[in-house]
Amino acid sequence: LGVFAAILALLFLIRFPETVLAPAEIVPKEPIIVTSPVKGQIRNIDVQPYQMVKKGQLLFHLDDTEMVNQLNLAQKNLQVVQAEYLRAEQKAFSDPLSKADLEVLRVQAEEKALIVNYSQEELERQKITASQDGMVLFSDRNDWIGRPVAIGEKVMTLADPGRAEIQILMPVD
Repeated sequence: LGVFAAILALLFLIRFPETVLAPAEIVPKEPIIVTSPVKGQIRNIDVQPYQMVKKGQLLFHLDDTEMVNQLNLAQKNLQVVQAEYLRAEQKAFSDPLSKADLEVLRVQAEEKALIVNYSQEELERQKITASQDGMVLFSDRNDWIGRPVAIGEKVMTLADPGRAEIQILMPVD
């Protein structure tokens, strides 16, 4: 019985190499997920899959037709209020009672100018650029053109090609 226990203990000390085959994939380490900053529809993807891009390069842009129309309307409204302000300003020289209208029109002009600035900023948000140098990873660009996206929806991944790792997909059993 003692000899059997000693042989069993020796067997535990012997290493038996085990190997396993599993699919593996090379994936980016610490990738940047490029998402849609606003709800919209993708008008164009300006890069190819696996293309190297520079920081600030245009990746894709959303359909901006509605935003362009809002900006044009806001600019027209601003011009109307500015014209009314100029007319009231000229009238105030001869009619002291119309001076009260000047302040109201000045505030309205400031409000319309803020709307124009906001519309311009929103129009710029329709253009999504690379936040750093790297390679863009996404499926076929034709799959994305015309597709509606929600705020924060992933469109592509931006990865540093020098930083990669191997992901092994092995079942637990």
